[in-house]
Amino acid sequence: MKWKRVWQLFLIDMRLMYRKILWVTLVLVFVLVVITLFMTWLRGIGMGFNGEEVWYLGWDMTLLGVAWCLLGSYAFSDLHHQKDGFYLLLPATQEEKFLSKLFATLVVYPVLGFVLLFVFSLLALLVVYYLTGMIVPVFLPRYGWLWQWWLFFAVIQAWFVWGGVYFSHLSFVKTFLLLFGVFFLVLFLSTPLLQVLFGTVVSLNGVVLYSTQGLIPESIAREIFVIFSIGGKLLFYASGVLAYWLAYRGLQRYEVTHGV
Repeated sequence: MKWKRVWQLFLIDMRLMYRKILWVTLVLVFVLVVITLFMTWLRGIGMGFNGEEVWYLGWDMTLLGVAWCLLGSYAFSDLHHQKDGFYLLLPATQEEKFLSKLFATLVVYPVLGFVLLFVFSLLALLVVYYLTGMIVPVFLPRYGWLWQWWLFFAVIQAWFVWGGVYFSHLSFVKTFLLLFGVFFLVLFLSTPLLQVLFGTVVSLNGVVLYSTQGLIPESIAREIFVIFSIGGKLLFYASGVLAYWLAYRGLQRYEVTHGV
């Protein structure tokens, strides 16, 4: 495997993807403009609220994550389109082709998103302040939770990359529906289990309305719950590795069945 060839494959891939990247960027900017105008309007009529910056930046980062997943679902779209199929015919190994896609999805797309969000928020600040005298939050990549955001969406978009390999049409929609169903299935199964183990507490304004005792004694319930939480996070991150492995196996199977 040669890293120079991986880089050359990445450049070819970017030339194939530039239109999709441009369209996703334009849609993202449009939605960000709408959110900025909405937030400015709320503050203009005196309906600002505490935590506005967190809410505003939280929406921006969520939209950026969705755009990242959408581009991830396009990563292997050339598997299913004859006009782009020459990418698979290039003289390179499967590992090199897969790594070139991985570099784009894991590194390039989020970095481009950070740059876009910073430039947009800076321009929005200047325009809104000039027109209204109000200040909107500016996205700065120095935020400590940025790595947590990257890790979370790196796992989510890994499954969209997998969906792009296995679904030839509407891969983003199909993968979203699949993940949505799995999420609610896990929620449906885990909620009663946690209630049985740790009990239930229903409160309103700090007043306990209803509570039950779980099977696990209160003296060790907190420690056990922390272990459960850590285990859940590890399984979540491991699922991202599994998704990439399945996507790679799908690429191998596709090349074998199509004689590439």
